[in-house]
Amino acid sequence: MCIRDRSKMKISEEEVNVLIENIGQIFSHIVDKDYFLEIYQRALANRLVFDLSFSHDAEKRLITMMKITCGPNFTLHLEGMLADMVQNEEAKNHFPEWREELEAKSGKPLSNGRQFDTLVLAGSHWPSFPSMKLNVSPEITEGIIKFHEYYRSKFQHKTLSICFTVGTMALSYVRGDKSNELVCTTLQAIILLLFNSHDSLPFKQIVEMIGMPEDLCRSHLVSLLGTGHQYILEKNPPAKAILPTDVFSLSSVFASPLKRITLPFPAQHEEAQSSKISIDRSVAIEAGIVKVMKARKVLSHNDLINELVNVLPTFVPDGKMIKDKIEELITKD
Repeated sequence: MCIRDRSKMKISEEEVNVLIENIGQIFSHIVDKDYFLEIYQRALANRLVFDLSFSHDAEKRLITMMKITCGPNFTLHLEGMLADMVQNEEAKNHFPEWREELEAKSGKPLSNGRQFDTLVLAGSHWPSFPSMKLNVSPEITEGIIKFHEYYRSKFQHKTLSICFTVGTMALSYVRGDKSNELVCTTLQAIILLLFNSHDSLPFKQIVEMIGMPEDLCRSHLVSLLGTGHQYILEKNPPAKAILPTDVFSLSSVFASPLKRITLPFPAQHEEAQSSKISIDRSVAIEAGIVKVMKARKVLSHNDLINELVNVLPTFVPDGKMIKDKIEELITKD
């Protein structure tokens, strides 16, 4: 899927083209292309947001291949996602420049040396990310408030919604004369910043202080725990399961020769949204029946099913769903 190898192993443009061609051949044999699209869109979102894509041109070539096979509506949101990334790249310096102007006018620094980068994504194109209101540290709140001020000054009639479940942060972890830069997810950073003012915290208190759902908090804490020397947190008692009374603290044995460390990201268990796909299929089948019958006027049931297969290239319509839709349309008439 045009993913850039984390080991930084070089891959040539020719190899990417071969990969895209192979994916195209596999794609042509997939029956339920709408399920593929659901999974692909989420994978593409992660690649774009976390900068894991080989190149946007490679992604665009693959999307064009799907567009030729299934039509422009199939890839509309994928193309919108790439367009958002282009706009963000073009505007990436606007917010820092705006903040520098404010600093020059006020005569005092507003960022305290912290860099705050954002991605503005159109909700209509991207998969739905879990949205929640969290209690975050002043270091993060300051950047959010300033970016809201900047965005309102540019786009008065648009509304921003902050999404904490995607994105990364780089934290400076200082212990005496030793320091490391920790690259982690935004939610991992929100948890770690609590330990600026607390030596230890029970799980239940972490959940209450941040306002994070327990399951989500638990999965992020698990990603910060371990038995080696490169895990940032430790738990007492050290049992695998996390209970409300378990106490967390910064690891006393953490050590790494690397100056910049990427912490393990939490495991993600994302499945295609079956209910959403079923609704989309129902709408598509109804539209397909209307389109075919307007053109053909009179058809047998079997001929109608055969026609629908031709006008619905992204999935094979279910016979029962077709029957139910025909009865529903007859009732409407």
